[in-house]
Amino acid sequence: MRFPLLTLLYILVLLASCSNTRNAESSSFSFSIIEDATLSMTADSAYNIYQSGNAETVTNQYMNIGFTRSAYWLILSVTETINEDSLVLQVGDQHINQLDFYQVQNEKPQLQYQSGDYFPFDQRPLPAVGFYFPINRSGTYLVRVDKHHESLQLYFGVKTILNVLDQEKTDTAFMALCSGMILLLLIFGLYLLIISWDVLYLNYLLYVFSAWLFVMAQTGFGFQYLWPGDPWFASKARPVFSMLTIVLSIRFMELFIGGIRNKGARRALDYSTVVALLITLIVLLGPYSSNKSDWWMYFQFCGPIFTILYISLAIYFLIRKSLRGNKLAIFYLVALATIIVMVLFQLVYYTGTWNLTQSFYSRFGITTAIVVEIVIITAGMAYRFNTYRLDKERLMVQMHKQQQENTRILLEVQEAERDQIANQLHDIAGSLLSAARLNLSAVREVGYAGSEEEKTKLLKAEEAVSIVSDTVRNLSHALSPIMLQKAGFKAALEKVISIVNASGKISIELVVVGFDNPIFLSTYYASIYSMVYELLNNIVKHSRAANALVQVIEHEDGFTITTEDDGIGMSAEQMQQLQKQGMAGIISRVKFYNGEIAFDDNNPGLMTTIEIPLRND
Repeated sequence: MRFPLLTLLYILVLLASCSNTRNAESSSFSFSIIEDATLSMTADSAYNIYQSGNAETVTNQYMNIGFTRSAYWLILSVTETINEDSLVLQVGDQHINQLDFYQVQNEKPQLQYQSGDYFPFDQRPLPAVGFYFPINRSGTYLVRVDKHHESLQLYFGVKTILNVLDQEKTDTAFMALCSGMILLLLIFGLYLLIISWDVLYLNYLLYVFSAWLFVMAQTGFGFQYLWPGDPWFASKARPVFSMLTIVLSIRFMELFIGGIRNKGARRALDYSTVVALLITLIVLLGPYSSNKSDWWMYFQFCGPIFTILYISLAIYFLIRKSLRGNKLAIFYLVALATIIVMVLFQLVYYTGTWNLTQSFYSRFGITTAIVVEIVIITAGMAYRFNTYRLDKERLMVQMHKQQQENTRILLEVQEAERDQIANQLHDIAGSLLSAARLNLSAVREVGYAGSEEEKTKLLKAEEAVSIVSDTVRNLSHALSPIMLQKAGFKAALEKVISIVNASGKISIELVVVGFDNPIFLSTYYASIYSMVYELLNNIVKHSRAANALVQVIEHEDGFTITTEDDGIGMSAEQMQQLQKQGMAGIISRVKFYNGEIAFDDNNPGLMTTIEIPLRND
């Protein structure tokens, strides 16, 4: 928060320095004004009215005329000698459509300059957002001020060149500060968009950029720096960017506060968007020269009226959301409150119902309010981003815990199924096979009267049943290690190794360290036993090895399983395929215990290492 506070402090300093610069104080300058309701008065006619004493003398050098159908002639009388190029006549505001500046020479007005929003920016006598006309000698000067069928705020005075330059520098510095802040906020929004790809941040960027364009148009700097060669757009820029900002703010507000579910409210916002876009289109296609009529003036009331209605609608939605505990709606409501007062002030100001002097607040009040609003909204977005990030992290933790729980349940189900199969093999199939072998043995022992060939077949059948019975018993012990509970981890594993070595096709050496803690018997030991059995199965089936080494070590903080053989090894494709098939059960168990598994092709041979840490839960 340090950066915004320092910035606001600097803005307050500028507020003090941006107050009205003093006019050149002298009783030698006098002003008169003539209203031209017909829009046809010439400079000669205005000068004759002034000479006849029928022009209205003005002492207050500020007039908030509001919406008008007339043009106005401002007459300046200079009775003292002036140093050449030392003074200028300032006529404002910065959004006058056409200004014709005349100097009376030999009792006849001579056109010196034409300026205003209907002319390219470089046609202005001084390259500034305001209108300044050089006064190089005593005499009479006339300025035709034309902004008919629009709102006119007219202030005027004689200033020194130094005074004008100081004011332009201060105004430019303030706008540079505001633009710099908005640029930083745009960069921040772009950063959030890149790391999250949330459509909210795209709408935020468009909204802030449109608000900045409105600020540039409102202060006159847009015409100076952004579209200096497009006078047709200079007088349209403010209402166009104002309506676009409202359109973008509608969509941004919805996304920011989490959506609006009420159908009536949703329909009202959609209608607001359509109306704002329609106003924008009419402004763009409407006249920008002197071809204006009453309908254009009345149409301009649509913008302020629509703005008031939209603000009222937005406040209603935000208050409802805030009362329901939506903190983001509170952020947006506070941000909107900072701009509501200034917007209402501007609306009253441009309708001419409040006659205020030209000041920093009338020129840059809306700019300051918009910057403060964007800063508050950006703080709300940072809060939203951080809240959503924490929620996402909590969700990921919950999903991880749920995944672990699902894996645990799956492993327990697998173990239960294996126990059931093993018990059925041991208790049912094993018993039946043993009974069959005993019967065959009894027949053979009591003396079978059959032929020798039949006796031989009977003996072979007895041997086959014996082999199948031993195989079923060994398989049942492998699936559900009965000896794991009866004799312990090491004895059960030695039993499996002895069964494999009995085939004579491979010699496996077993090294077991530890595994005498009965607490781990039903948790870690059973899973490690299953992993070792599956690794042995893969070695026997796929390695074509003659020798293998199995090491199972219990540490204080975990377990290590290492298998190594001198077989044909495994290519990357075979290893990947193996992980999808035979090793899938091992890998799922390793992940469940947050362990790690690694394969190292010894060429020849393959080495597999599994690290299982002890979990704190």
